[in-house]
Amino acid sequence: MFFKAKNRRSTTYFPWHTNNLGDTFSSKGTMQTSPSPVLRDLVLIGGGHSHVGVLRMFAMKPEPGVRLTLISTDVDTPYSGMLPGYVAGHYSFRDVHIDLARLCAFAGARFYHSAAIGIDRVNREVLCANRPPVPYDLL
Repeated sequence: MFFKAKNRRSTTYFPWHTNNLGDTFSSKGTMQTSPSPVLRDLVLIGGGHSHVGVLRMFAMKPEPGVRLTLISTDVDTPYSGMLPGYVAGHYSFRDVHIDLARLCAFAGARFYHSAAIGIDRVNREVLCANRPPVPYDLL
């Protein structure tokens, strides 16, 4: 379910969107939890547009038994469709950026604010700059 941002200059329709006042437009105020046990760990490296889409789809329709983890050096990622308006001064930073931590909470995913510095394929772990390795089944 999508909600329209109340900011008059913004017509963003994302369930995780926050405006410059810190308001969150979400159909759920808390992190989704799955009643099924974790069978697969899906790890996403980087908070780019594709991974934002995966998180959004996972939030709308979680896959039972799949635990989703995002590892990203950025906490906010820009929504590319609004960048021209940002450059022109029509939107604020908060209007055009997606808060990855809130999106992960909305999707029931884990968010690790770190740099992925390597992949240990033998042990199936993502090596991070400032945290222990993150195990994965799928990258």
